[in-house]
Amino acid sequence: MFATPFHPKVVAPLALAAVCALAPAASASSGPKCHPDSQYGSTCIDLTGSGLRLQDVQAYYSPPNRDYLSRHRWALRITRYPCNPIGKTPRECSATKRWLTRPRHNNPPQEGSLCTVFEPYGIGVEQCRNYGLAYAAASHGDFREFYRMPHQFHRNVWFCADLVVRVHRHWRPNGAAGTPGARGCAEVHD
Repeated sequence: MFATPFHPKVVAPLALAAVCALAPAASASSGPKCHPDSQYGSTCIDLTGSGLRLQDVQAYYSPPNRDYLSRHRWALRITRYPCNPIGKTPRECSATKRWLTRPRHNNPPQEGSLCTVFEPYGIGVEQCRNYGLAYAAASHGDFREFYRMPHQFHRNVWFCADLVVRVHRHWRPNGAAGTPGARGCAEVHD
């Protein structure tokens, strides 16, 4: 059996063009770190900065179908961790801080596409779908009470982006209960 590598990428033409135009030339990017999930949607985070100096945090979410968030209140969330949260449940690596965007309703606008590149045997095939794309950036003030950008950290720190849905007056993370969840994570490090 042959494994087929795939590389998820998120394309948000207007948002990415605006952010790239504002980012300083000397900044480095983590590149989008994504968690693709056909059942819960795909979530990505992109950290921009140099070393422990964070210039921006961008979060993206693409739902798994056009009706996924219909009739729901939801928000994008950034969480900070002192440990590597990838593949760990919230009990194994607890968040130390959380920031939400303003609540949104229904599906995100169709302003971008989620594309997956498959490279079987070195031949690239790209498949795109457009069920909407939610985008938020810390530098634009989208995450309430988040650090002012740029922000200097004194030690390594992890950030994850995910979708939360309002259920009975509580924000619930997107994904199956008791799992690491559908979140994209990246590290600010020196």
